[in-house]
Amino acid sequence: MDVLGDREKALTKARVLLFVGERSRYGAAHIEPLFQHFEVVGCVFADDARWKRFQEQVHGPVRPRWRDRVHAGRSPVLRVESSQWTTHDVHDPALVETLGRFHAEYCISAAYPQIFRKAILELTPGGVINFHPSALPEFRGAHPHFWTVATDAVRTGVTAHRMTEAIDEGDIYVQRTFDCKGMNYNELYAHLVEETPPLVADLASAIRERRPLTKQDSSAASLFFGDRELDHRLCWENRRVQQILALVRTQRAFTSWRGHRFGVVSAEDAGPQKGFLAGRPGVVLAVDAKGVVVAAVEGAVRLKTVRWKGVSWEASWLGRLGIRMGDSLV
Repeated sequence: MDVLGDREKALTKARVLLFVGERSRYGAAHIEPLFQHFEVVGCVFADDARWKRFQEQVHGPVRPRWRDRVHAGRSPVLRVESSQWTTHDVHDPALVETLGRFHAEYCISAAYPQIFRKAILELTPGGVINFHPSALPEFRGAHPHFWTVATDAVRTGVTAHRMTEAIDEGDIYVQRTFDCKGMNYNELYAHLVEETPPLVADLASAIRERRPLTKQDSSAASLFFGDRELDHRLCWENRRVQQILALVRTQRAFTSWRGHRFGVVSAEDAGPQKGFLAGRPGVVLAVDAKGVVVAAVEGAVRLKTVRWKGVSWEASWLGRLGIRMGDSLV
């Protein structure tokens, strides 16, 4: 009976073409479950130049010593069970023609570093299904997990939705949500990866059972176009304490002192402050064994760990950097 059940499930697997950003750990997390729950007839990967262009589009100019990220790990099953292509542009006419010969039911995109146009969106009868690391319609666009932390969101999730020409606006197949209050970037990213296999299984069930899709509530939508250096700066003069602490949890926050930039690894609410320097955002109010206390809008923040010239400095050592009360951080 179990054998017959397995055969029946195998026969109902949807036939798909997979566009996967395997250099992203999040993208790579889709590979095994997709092969488990779908009939993957072909996989498309982006070349080095496309990944570099993607980095520039989302995060701004890459550093002079930028190196291609190590592949997150193409599954061994890819090498034996599906056709594969590596391309700079998924809209290359020769590639589109080749993909069309596989007569797939759907295309599936998982962290692929390129926006799809009509040629791919209409390549298969079922269109393109995209996996997005947020609870749509919130945090549409690029790098949603950064913005989830930076905006101090309390809940997020992962979504499989129909891709359209409008960014992340398509109807939803399935979604999984979870509490993310207080998570830092790495914690959230790990949770997104953990939620990916069950979301893929949910999608397979939804397609097999022909469940209706759910329209997104546009009134609840938010859209972000990547994050740049300015988005990582603490900007003491216009951020409240909780906003600063949220940005620190992105693990990309930085500030500058005497023209030198340093990252802020951990911080905490320093509570109400008194004295003639209090209320002047960015001014150092105290330097002691517990860290560096800096005035923010309507409060103060204690910097507990910073990263200076590639080295992490804990609270009791911060004074040795030369930071003094009355100094200004920008």
